[in-house]
Amino acid sequence: MNSSKYNPEQFKIQRPEFDKYKPYLLDENPFPDEPGIGAKNFTPGRIRQTGFSEDVPFSVELRKNELASLDEILNIYTANRAAKILWVCGEPGVGKSTLLQYYFNKPFMTSSLLQRSLRWYMTYEKREERQFLRSPFKYLVESFYQNLLADNPIDKIFHDAIAGTIYKFIVDENTFNTYKVYLPSVFSPDEIKAGIESEGAEYIENLLNTSDESQIEQFIQLLEVVRNAGILPLDKDYFDKFLAPFIRRRLESTFLIEEKTHSYLVPTVVESQEIILRNTIKLLTSGAFDHFILVLDQIDIAWNKSKTAPRRKDNFLTDVGSLIRQLHHYGFILILAVTEQAKQDINKFMVKESPEGERIFESRILTVPQIQNDEQVATILKEYLSKNPYRQKATEEQKAIAEKSPANPDLFPFDKTACAELLKRSNKSTDQILKLARTCLNECADALKKDIEKGVSPKDSEFFNITGKVVRETVRERMVVVNKPVQKKLDL
Repeated sequence: MNSSKYNPEQFKIQRPEFDKYKPYLLDENPFPDEPGIGAKNFTPGRIRQTGFSEDVPFSVELRKNELASLDEILNIYTANRAAKILWVCGEPGVGKSTLLQYYFNKPFMTSSLLQRSLRWYMTYEKREERQFLRSPFKYLVESFYQNLLADNPIDKIFHDAIAGTIYKFIVDENTFNTYKVYLPSVFSPDEIKAGIESEGAEYIENLLNTSDESQIEQFIQLLEVVRNAGILPLDKDYFDKFLAPFIRRRLESTFLIEEKTHSYLVPTVVESQEIILRNTIKLLTSGAFDHFILVLDQIDIAWNKSKTAPRRKDNFLTDVGSLIRQLHHYGFILILAVTEQAKQDINKFMVKESPEGERIFESRILTVPQIQNDEQVATILKEYLSKNPYRQKATEEQKAIAEKSPANPDLFPFDKTACAELLKRSNKSTDQILKLARTCLNECADALKKDIEKGVSPKDSEFFNITGKVVRETVRERMVVVNKPVQKKLDL
C-alpha cells in the first residue's frame, strides 16, 4: 500500500518569473547602484599591473583626452628624479578617482620609466580624517604597513628593492672597482662573475632565499658597503633596526606581523613618522624602482570637514611640503585628486603659511571636465549597456528588435532625447547621470512588465523606449514621493 500523501503542489506548472529587463536585451540593470567611489573592487594600497577587469565600466572614449594628458605629464615627470606634484581637479562626481585607477591598473602607461615605478594609492577613511590632517605621516605609514601585511610576501616588494640596489652596485664598474678588494674576501670569483655577467638579479634573489645564516651575514656586510658608498642613502638606525632584520629573516611571512618589527615601521613618536616614510621611499627607489608615485585621493573631503581647520591644515601642508623637500631627488611623485575649489584653497593656504609654498606647489594641473553634451551622455550609457553579458549573447532576432527602435541599437532602450534630458536633469557629472539612468530603467522596466501582464505587446508599450518625456515624468514623480512621503508613488 502506498503511504505517500497527495501533494497538489507537485502537479502545478512551475512558470519562471518574467524577467522585466529581457525586452531591453538585458538580464539586469547594468548601471551602478552607488556610482562615485571609483572603480568597483579597487583596493587602496599597492597598484599592481595585473590588468583591469573588463566589466568595470569606464568610458575610454569619453576620457581619452584626459588619459593622454595624464600619460604625457607623467612621461615628463619621470624624465628625472626631482619630486613633483600633479593636481587632478574636477567637480564632485566627474570621475577623478576612476580615471586614476583605470590609468594605473590597465595598464595605460607608455613611459618605460613609468613602467619601473612603484605606484601606491591611498584614500582617507572618513573615520580617520582627524588623524589624517593632524599627522599625515602617521596615517600614511600605518596604512602602508597594513597594506604590506595584505601584500603577498612572495611578491617581496622590499626584496625587489634590496636586490635591485645590490645589482646596480655590482654591475656599476666604477663602484665595483672601488670595492673589488673587499668583495673577493666575501664572495668567490665565480659567485661574483655569475652575479655580474650572467644571473644578475636572480643571483641576488637566490642568495637571499637559499643562503644559510653565515652567508646572510656576508650579504648584510655587502649591503652595508652599498649603504656606505651612498648608493643606499639610509640612516644607520633605520638600517640596523629594519633592513638588517628584514634580510636575516629572509622575508618570512611572519616578519611583518611581529610586534618588534611593527614598532620599527610604526614608531610611537610622531616625529619619527616622516623619517620612516621618507627612508622607506628612498629604499624602494634606490634599486628596483625608479619612481614612487603616491596618489592621495579624497583629501578635499577631510579638508572641508575639518572642525579645527587652521591648526590641522597648517600641520598637514607643512608636513607634506617637508616630505617633498626631503625626497627631492628620489623620484617621488605626489598626485592629489581634489575639487577645483579645494585646489585653490589649499594652494592659497600653503603659499600664505609656508615660506616655500610657491616653490613646492609650482606644479601641473589636469582638469577632468564635466559632461558637455548629450553625445557624451550616450557614450557613457553605451559603455554600460554593451558590457551586459545577456546583450552580448543576444540573437539576431533580438538585435533586430533593437535596430527598429528610435534609439541607436547600442543605446537601446534610451534614445537621443533621453540623453539630452538626462544631461539637463543632472549636474553634468557622471555620478548623477548614471544614478538617473538606473532609476529610469528600473521604473520603465516595472511599467513595461505591467503592460505585458495586461496583454500589451512590448513594442506597443510607451515604456519600450526610454525617451526624454519618460525621463521628465520619472524625475517629476520621484520628486513627488521625496517631497511628500505620505503620498503613494504614482504608477507610470
